[in-house]
Amino acid sequence: MFQIPQLQVLQSGEIFVPYVGHIRASGRSIEQVRLNILTALEPQTPNPQITLERVPGSGASISLLGAVTAQGVYPIEVDTMRLTAMLARAGGVAAPLEETVIRVDRGRTSGEARLSLIVADPVQDIALRPGDRITFIRDDRTITVLGATGGQTRIPVPRHDYRLIDLLGDAGGLNGNIANAKGVFVFRSTERGGVDTERLVIRFDLSTPAGIFAARTFRMRHADTVYVSEAPIRNAQKVIATVTGVATSADDVNAMGK
Repeated sequence: MFQIPQLQVLQSGEIFVPYVGHIRASGRSIEQVRLNILTALEPQTPNPQITLERVPGSGASISLLGAVTAQGVYPIEVDTMRLTAMLARAGGVAAPLEETVIRVDRGRTSGEARLSLIVADPVQDIALRPGDRITFIRDDRTITVLGATGGQTRIPVPRHDYRLIDLLGDAGGLNGNIANAKGVFVFRSTERGGVDTERLVIRFDLSTPAGIFAARTFRMRHADTVYVSEAPIRNAQKVIATVTGVATSADDVNAMGK
């Protein structure tokens, strides 16, 4: 009886078997691979007997944390080499795909994306590497809405391509009695170390078709504040300029947020 040392499945999905050569393993069952090896050996070995089993590679494992059904350390195997396949092995997530953010920490680098984007785009369904730490986060990002709308509130960001026009609709629209359609403002800041390093105020005039289209294309971000003016537009601009020193028309930023 001759025992072959453990064989590593290559990135190509094949294994190299002595006296046989390369055998396709990816996407095939253990029995299919065994019969393939048996067929290849029969011309040179009388009545060959082949026993085959699959074991996790040494150290080839990743960690799943957070809002996943079964947290733990999982081996990277042929059928779980991709992010979504490993998630399925762990039982999936309870939250909707649009509300789940996946963060991957690999060495000194990290990246994150909504699970819905990863499922929709195979390019983002990355191949896993030993030592990856994957955290599933229930998205709690919000946008604050103030002023003359149907309701002053905080609204969760439901998806990655959330637009201003969607936000206003979810907030109950503009108050028809007191709202100034020419004075819809988005306050946006960049924060580093707990300090605002850049402040931007963008005005949208929803009384014009151009303003409506601008609101339909403008993508919202976490921590944005939307203010719908009740006062004449010139007075509102003076207040904003006094507070921030910056007031930008949406006509100049139609491409922002795309």
